[in-house]
Amino acid sequence: MNWLAPEIPFPAPEIPFPAPEIPFPAPEIPFPAPEILFPAPEILFPAPEIPFPVPEIPFPAPEIPFISRQLSVLFTHPSPLMPQPLDKSPARIAAMFDHIAPHYDFLNHFLSLNMDKRWRKKLVRKVAQRQPATILDVATGTGDLAIMLLRQTRAAITAVDISEGMLEIARRKTTPPQPSPSGRETSPPTPLQRRGETAPPPLEGDGGRCLPINWLPASAEALPFPAGAFDAVTVAFGVRNFENLDKGLQEMYRVLKPGGFAAILEFASPARFPVKPLFRFYFHFALPLIGRLFSGHRTAYRYLPASVNRFPQRNEFLQLLQQAGFKDAHCQSLSCGIAMLYSGTRAKKS
Repeated sequence: MNWLAPEIPFPAPEIPFPAPEIPFPAPEIPFPAPEILFPAPEILFPAPEIPFPVPEIPFPAPEIPFISRQLSVLFTHPSPLMPQPLDKSPARIAAMFDHIAPHYDFLNHFLSLNMDKRWRKKLVRKVAQRQPATILDVATGTGDLAIMLLRQTRAAITAVDISEGMLEIARRKTTPPQPSPSGRETSPPTPLQRRGETAPPPLEGDGGRCLPINWLPASAEALPFPAGAFDAVTVAFGVRNFENLDKGLQEMYRVLKPGGFAAILEFASPARFPVKPLFRFYFHFALPLIGRLFSGHRTAYRYLPASVNRFPQRNEFLQLLQQAGFKDAHCQSLSCGIAMLYSGTRAKKS
């Protein structure tokens, strides 16, 4: 079927009036937003105060000066236990060692846990390899190193020290008691005899008698010997006491023969953890306290750690040896760096 869609015979109706509008503006709040009419509350009075001063202790807090100073240096360097600089005048050093001489050996072995004996043996072995005929032991103290050198090397030993008190102890170690007419010994037994030991054995070619060590009072900085007098020079724990270290090393070099050998044993400060803090605690606190208790000297065993801290160590000391003329300067660390064994030689004549 054909038919067309019906058409609407009139136009689409139009709205005879505009879209209604709101005849008034959007309502507004006829008053401003409320404000807080008063400030935030404040505390109307100051914080309460104590109407009287805080009581103070009328005296300083108690402290033990020796212990407090010791604790202050456990991780410091150098130690402030002794005045700056240290007094190393020969008169003071001699007086200090004269005072502690009767207790020196016991405290050396006790405070080092006998390690000092092992350290000396290492030095002696090193010197013995050179087979010296004459040896000078400088700052010999009570002579332990000189006696060990005599036994191991059979060399003629000369030992010097500025302390007459120390030399007297050293002489007793190698002097047998003199019998009285009644047959009794008139002199007290020497430390060697108390330990069940005898004097050093006789040297070959000397008629069967023991060649005594030549103990002499002398300063390391003015040795009373001609140049080139000895095949070897040794020092154990004494070089740090030299008032003029350069002069002392130069004197040691002077009295050596060309090709002669020098060996120096000295304390050092360990550089590695955990030995370093443990050693510093013992060296700066326990050792001075025990040393003072047994020796009766107020400063000798405070001087010890202070002098070690101020002493040039390892490469610094090797440079001083080289400046004094020594060749082949070398150092060996002992017991985790607690001690150092230095060595050097005098050049042979060309």
